[in-house]
Amino acid sequence: MTPFPELLDAVSAHIAQRHAAAHSSHVTPSPDDIRAASRQPFPPVFCGNAANMTTPLAASSAATVFCLVTGQSGPRYFGFVTGGTTDPALLADILVSSYDQNVQVHLPQTSVSTEVEVAALDMAADLMGIDARSIFKGKTVTTGATASNVLGLCVGREAVGRVVMGDSYSVSDDGFNGFKIVVLHASGHASIAKAAAIAGIGRKNCLDIASIPNTANFNLEILAAKLKEFARNKVGVIISVSNGEVNTGAHTRDIARIRQLADLHGAWVHMDAAFGAFDPRHAAETPSSALCFADSITSDAHKWLNVPYDCGLFYTRRPDLLVRSVAPTFEHGSTPAYLAARTAGLHGGAEPVASPLTVGIENSRRFRALPLYASLLALGRDGYVELFERNVAFANMVAEWIHASPDYTLLNNLSDGIGSGSKDGVYVGSIVLFRAAPGNRGGFTDTDDRLLDAINSTRVVYVTGTVWGGKSAIRIALSNWRTGLTVDGTGKSLDFEILTQVLQDVMK
Repeated sequence: MTPFPELLDAVSAHIAQRHAAAHSSHVTPSPDDIRAASRQPFPPVFCGNAANMTTPLAASSAATVFCLVTGQSGPRYFGFVTGGTTDPALLADILVSSYDQNVQVHLPQTSVSTEVEVAALDMAADLMGIDARSIFKGKTVTTGATASNVLGLCVGREAVGRVVMGDSYSVSDDGFNGFKIVVLHASGHASIAKAAAIAGIGRKNCLDIASIPNTANFNLEILAAKLKEFARNKVGVIISVSNGEVNTGAHTRDIARIRQLADLHGAWVHMDAAFGAFDPRHAAETPSSALCFADSITSDAHKWLNVPYDCGLFYTRRPDLLVRSVAPTFEHGSTPAYLAARTAGLHGGAEPVASPLTVGIENSRRFRALPLYASLLALGRDGYVELFERNVAFANMVAEWIHASPDYTLLNNLSDGIGSGSKDGVYVGSIVLFRAAPGNRGGFTDTDDRLLDAINSTRVVYVTGTVWGGKSAIRIALSNWRTGLTVDGTGKSLDFEILTQVLQDVMK
């Protein structure tokens, strides 16, 4: 068996090589490489021994994996909403695997891991423009926005259950027992439906009342009428609003009015802000952003904060209901003795630090807060605001280029239900939505994915397709810290030049 130091040196060299080539590497492997990999002699049954660490088979398998992963941490991977990994976060993540900490119980006499997590959550909240130290005191690091949405709906069901059924009622303890909850949303993310299914609310009880189909804005008249109807019928209501709609990056409007209606009828407001929470319009503000109107907030650190997968964020005003929802106990308040935490607060203060297993889904999890903490500490507020603003500026340059091209139609404006193909007065956040224009030189239509395939086949950029207004469309999502950093001799962004050159070439 090869000595560990030699293996470590080899892996470190590979990481360094990949890091250095991030701006010049292809974004996806070639079809030939993928076909060749499918013919690799992987063992059909796991029956090896330690000696296999140095066999040709093991070396071949490792090389195959290295060659066939996508370059999603690079500057021109514009698919989905995928961040990269900052250098401090990458190095910290290596340490996380080395330390192999199970961060589950607050034990201040033996570890600072839980206090590091609280500090990271508080710093991330500062970037979001919310106060997690005295207002959104229920907080935890999750596996991602889906898990955070599950928590948001679980806490919300506790809150609206008390409104409708009385303070002694708990869905987590008593079950639904005929009590019904609905989730009102405006083109909500699919993970909201998934969370509703997991929380026992039910997908069919998620009602879309967008003012215009496929947009993040509510029809306020219908919302008000639904709230009155459900209050009259003793149905609990969770309102799920969006801070970064997945196709356009648009934010739900009229949040203050939605908050007023929710308070009037005892509804819970959950905000899905997986990437929109870090819109620079929030990061540059004092705590007065739209997020402050929510009762619970979902976000992702592995998107715009550029820390490794997987790392999500969750915040709520009701830490008591969060514990009620997920504490590992048969009888509320009696955590198993061997999992009991010490009560010391952060830095020895009076405010207790919650054991992660009492505020999150998992009882056991890795020290995923350390890369987040390291990156926040290294970049600081100014570094992250610069990253956010650079990504948004890049997105707006791309949007302007697309708007000026006769071969493409910019669709971001349609998220507000206004105009057609005009960027005038439209703020493009971190996502650019477009499709081929009628009569384009490439002969592409909006009924198939030929344009998407043509762009991605170049392997120098990667974008993802979607459906918008019933027709095919393409998304360019910006959230990588490397995008726009490299410039040519004239000061122009090389990533912008490469992307727009691809968009031109596929039309020839």
